[in-house]
Amino acid sequence: MARKGVLLFSSLVMLSLLAIVPAQAKVTGEEIQFAKTLEAKLKEEHYDLKDKSVKLLNTMYFGENKQIIGAFYRYHRVRDGIFYFTAKDVVFYDKENETFLSHTEIQEVEGAAQFKNRYEDELQTKMHMKGILMVLSLLLIIPIYVVFFWSKKQYSLSAHKKQKQQKSALKQDASQKIKSTV
Repeated sequence: MARKGVLLFSSLVMLSLLAIVPAQAKVTGEEIQFAKTLEAKLKEEHYDLKDKSVKLLNTMYFGENKQIIGAFYRYHRVRDGIFYFTAKDVVFYDKENETFLSHTEIQEVEGAAQFKNRYEDELQTKMHMKGILMVLSLLLIIPIYVVFFWSKKQYSLSAHKKQKQQKSALKQDASQKIKSTV
């Protein structure tokens, strides 16, 4: 009876999860080709573009023959292995002429300006601070380690001199005791 209850509960959970997860939009071959073209353009603009990081978040087709693709996309950049950036932007691409359009050129295209304005608040470049904070924390941790741990294990000349003086004082005391007993 308990097994049936567990089985029923787990199947209900699985069904509810399937209902919650949104269906992925089908990506056409045209959009895949556009994403590759966009990544090539971004590599020319940004030397630090992370490979295969361009992700199309939303695409729309504009123009009479749907020859203009408008895309809201995200990409990642990595500088020197510690500085990470995530950027979001909007771009327009003319399929027939195979060129990227400037924002002034799309003003004449119906619906393109509204598409750009819809994502205007989300256009940003965000710097991830985790790597930088780790490097800065090393500036504090290393001197503390040197002062409290490493320096105690190192050879100290003054301590050696003290030990030598104590040994010579003990030898003198011992030699005086021997002389006094003789």
